[in-house]
Amino acid sequence: MRRQRLLLFLSAIVSVALWTYACGDGTTEPPRDVPEPTTVTVSPATATVVEADTLRLTATATNAYGQVVSGVEFVWASGNTAVAVVDTSGLVTGVGAGEVQVTATAAGLTGRAELTIVAPVPTTVAVTPDSVVLIALGQTTQLTAEVRDQAGRAMERFRLPGRALIRPSGWWTRPGWSRR
Repeated sequence: MRRQRLLLFLSAIVSVALWTYACGDGTTEPPRDVPEPTTVTVSPATATVVEADTLRLTATATNAYGQVVSGVEFVWASGNTAVAVVDTSGLVTGVGAGEVQVTATAAGLTGRAELTIVAPVPTTVAVTPDSVVLIALGQTTQLTAEVRDQAGRAMERFRLPGRALIRPSGWWTRPGWSRR
């Protein structure tokens, strides 16, 4: 009986040892403590922004296991502040046409976004009123024209100067466009 107890005791010890070994020693799974970041990624990695528009960039730090490391603070920087500026939260504002690299740095690691800043392009001209009835030759009326860019914003630096001359044939002429 003593021998059976000893065998039972040894079996229990071997079972505990095998169970501990089978459950792993931390080499097959990431450790409970998340290690330091090994990579910083900025998203989106590439984008096009119209001057005066903004774009929110996000930075993510990951460890060697691909896990996101939380609580990391990033330092944002623009490679050319004449083209784009970035605030401390990753909000980029287009300043002038060109290409720029915006970086986010943490723990000595840097992630990058390549941005193209484009000038606003006039895409529509809205003339008001949209219809005018002129009965007498030489009669005049005031028209207003507003130039808008690809984002639908009024472009203040464009001006349509002069008056329109309505001819008896129905054709009208006016001096050309100018840029301030």
